Amino acid sequence: MRRPARGFTLLELLVVLVLLGALAALVAPATVRGIDAWRLRVAAQSLEQQVARLPLQARAAGVTLTLGGELAWPDAVPAIELEDARVQWLAPLVVRSNGFCEAGALRLLHDEARRDYDVLSPDCRLRRRDETEEAADGAP
Repeated sequence: MRRPARGFTLLELLVVLVLLGALAALVAPATVRGIDAWRLRVAAQSLEQQVARLPLQARAAGVTLTLGGELAWPDAVPAIELEDARVQWLAPLVVRSNGFCEAGALRLLHDEARRDYDVLSPDCRLRRRDETEEAADGAP
């Protein structure tokens, strides 16, 4: 007595592979967007931390820092360094030797994404500009 052959036919295997390919094509773009958004959040958090340290660094060095535009980065403090992103100064930021900030503005550039921030006085906190604009647009 002969037993039937075990296993899958070539057609069954092809159907499963096509279904897996279609599923991967649907999931991959969302996964890539999620990773890009995560990298942008990490860069934004790193930027916030480094800008928040500027008053402490200016006070420790005893110098007034003027940052932005075509100005060279002062030797008294370490430069802001971001992985896979860069900072563009929209308005100069002045950090006094006593640790107080005068308002400035900057842009975080990461791949095609960009975020604009205002640097707030007196403590160099960052506030996203688009969040402020959204709140103003939503107000009655």
